[in-house]
Amino acid sequence: IDINELFHLPELASDYVLAVAGFICVLIWSLSSKGMNYTEVTSEDKVIITPGWMAKVAQDTQFVTSWVVAAFLMFELSIHWFAIDLGGALTAFGPWVILAAAVVGFLPGCGPQIMVTSLYLQGAIPLSAQLANSISNDGDALFPAIALAPKAAIIATLYSAVPALIAGFTYSMLFE
Repeated sequence: IDINELFHLPELASDYVLAVAGFICVLIWSLSSKGMNYTEVTSEDKVIITPGWMAKVAQDTQFVTSWVVAAFLMFELSIHWFAIDLGGALTAFGPWVILAAAVVGFLPGCGPQIMVTSLYLQGAIPLSAQLANSISNDGDALFPAIALAPKAAIIATLYSAVPALIAGFTYSMLFE
């Protein structure tokens, strides 16, 4: 969908607005700490003067947004510079794409899932792969689970793989 056409905006207007918004997120995140060690860079250190909850929400949101913007930028530039036909490459793998998407769902965090959803929206992977990824996805909840009970977290992740693969392959056989 061309957002500019939909809202009757000048050509590339939304691209410029989103680029500036992404830059502002990266800038605010980068200026939010002293950057002396890892915990300060990631804004996870204990602050003597506790900021309000709104400030903490803003810092965490900008941190996550910065990494997502960086990942998408690297992905898109790689596709552009190396002239990769991602849709064609992934289509050649056939049903293995469903398995790969389910395995990507094992990765903690939202970034890999955002990438799989973007591939689906661009038509590079089928809906069956998107379904398998969505069902196998533990998202950010996997981080504390790994920290508190690693064995249980791995077992729970593997348990989510079974319905993910069943749903993905069943949808593929019935509808694709």
